[in-house]
Amino acid sequence: MNTTLPPPAVPAAGGPPRLKSVVTGGEAVGVPGWVVDLESFRRWTVSAEFPSHGRIDWLDGDLWVDMSREEFFGHNQVQTEITVVLGMLARTANTGRFVADRMRLVHPPTRLSCEPDAAYFSWEAVRTGRVSYVRAANESAMELLGTPDMVLEVVSPSSVRKDTIEPPVNYAAAQVPEFWLVDVRGEQLRFDVLILGEGGYAQDLTADGWSRSRVFGREFLLRCDKDPFGQPKFALADR
Repeated sequence: MNTTLPPPAVPAAGGPPRLKSVVTGGEAVGVPGWVVDLESFRRWTVSAEFPSHGRIDWLDGDLWVDMSREEFFGHNQVQTEITVVLGMLARTANTGRFVADRMRLVHPPTRLSCEPDAAYFSWEAVRTGRVSYVRAANESAMELLGTPDMVLEVVSPSSVRKDTIEPPVNYAAAQVPEFWLVDVRGEQLRFDVLILGEGGYAQDLTADGWSRSRVFGREFLLRCDKDPFGQPKFALADR
């Protein structure tokens, strides 16, 4: 199902309410005064004034701005490996779509608008209306509206709190069945496939340390080796 966003509204008389903003890294960003809630934030994201790079999220009333540049080994490469593996699984099984980064996800009931590092939604999610596509009024941008089956966040130095504290709360509130959290910045690699239950997210590990995914129906293990030049090289195994 496709829906359309309206054009930016004129600010109400008397000025907007105070906006809480959290800048996590990089250059400063000018936020229009009329951006005061989720709907006005959504209109800003599809306007010409919205920054063309960086990550700007609206998480339950808080505006998070991260304009720092992406780190190659600790973020880009591990994100690429996971995208390649899960993207191929989704393509082979033909059960849904795997979504690479920079695609905006919106869940109005929980006041969420963000760009996860990756996501996946099933054909069943589209058929039942749990996920739909939203096109801007000028047809130049789109959003995914609703609850995907899985989201991925890869921790960066500038986004530790936003990636490790805020997402579990917001994604759980949006009833996202699986939340994948990866942190390869330190010596101890962190790879969590978190499954939503009554008490929040929790891992389901095998006896030999593999992570079970109910969404993909497989078990996964993320390893870090070295390339021919001694640099980190990530491999996501599945069985």
